[in-house]
Amino acid sequence: MENLKKPAEPAIIKYLNAKAAQAGTPLNLTFELTSRCNFSCKMCYVHSESCNKDKASELTAKQWIDIAQSAKNAGAVFILLTGGEPFVREDFCEIYEAIAKMGFVISLNTNLSLLTDKILETLKNYPPRRINVSLYGMSDETYISLCGLPAFGTVRENITKLIKNGLPVKINSSITGRNEKDLEKMMVFCDGLGIPYKATGYMFPSARLGIERERLEPRGAAEIRARIDRHCFTDEDYNDRIRRIRAGIELEKSGDCPEENDGMDRIRCRAGKTSAWIDRSGNMSFCGMIPADERLNVTTLGLEKCWQAVREKAAAVRMPSKCSSCEYKHICIICAASQFCETGGYDDPPEAICEIAKNTLKEYEKLRR
Repeated sequence: MENLKKPAEPAIIKYLNAKAAQAGTPLNLTFELTSRCNFSCKMCYVHSESCNKDKASELTAKQWIDIAQSAKNAGAVFILLTGGEPFVREDFCEIYEAIAKMGFVISLNTNLSLLTDKILETLKNYPPRRINVSLYGMSDETYISLCGLPAFGTVRENITKLIKNGLPVKINSSITGRNEKDLEKMMVFCDGLGIPYKATGYMFPSARLGIERERLEPRGAAEIRARIDRHCFTDEDYNDRIRRIRAGIELEKSGDCPEENDGMDRIRCRAGKTSAWIDRSGNMSFCGMIPADERLNVTTLGLEKCWQAVREKAAAVRMPSKCSSCEYKHICIICAASQFCETGGYDDPPEAICEIAKNTLKEYEKLRR
């Protein structure tokens, strides 16, 4: 079960981000290649039915490659390719190979249902740092309910292909009422393969789409948090985590959004400090959960000018003052993006996040042995 424990971030990456923050360098960039997807997941914050008809709004392969060159010139090192589902692009391999040849350290988000021999060969020739595979259940029935397609068998087979070819795989799961029954099975599945697994029961409201998406109630999200740790840790370690929660000691955070310890009132992750997100049309924001400013389009304004504007926007963000004195702050999952998506701004504490924090210890206690 060691693979389920959150791995420590390599010291060199922490060092590079610390230096980049001092220099104002966009070290980490996310390229949202498309909002199109062959799935129609009930909780997705990007995909909508209209996106499949909106291919014309996507940047071309050449534009993405040009942006990557500008990013390299600006000092970027790490690029995450995401969507939508990036494999729906017929030119995915062209974009990927060109970026890889520039020397970037690449990570990739995919539902892995559209893996082809060509894509696999490209990934083998230019191995990414990590392939983040979204696993939505352990049966076709669950996939149909949540994603609209009976894709489990295909995804499982493709995970095996990646592993057999020596490619680095991490599994991520978004948990809702439609797939929570499969959570333990997914954790055991990853245990058996010896690959990292991360799941979350908190789903962001879809601020970008302006529509409600399915998600668990706050108590349910806190329960998922406890169930994951109950599976991950020994009885002794799990009980120690309860002790830490009671004592007001902060638990370690996920490595996906590392904190920079800038204080409770500031953005706590690297968004707008050393990282930014570029959507399918070339608009930049400091986080992909927040709608991008169409005035900050890298194809027209240039990457460096957009980055400077995004840095200023992020630096101006302040979290609610009430959060700094809250008795639950050591177990709270609030971030600037969740704050904005829940409330539409940064002034008031988001009720849903507060309720998750309040319920966390109760749910941990229920599973204590």
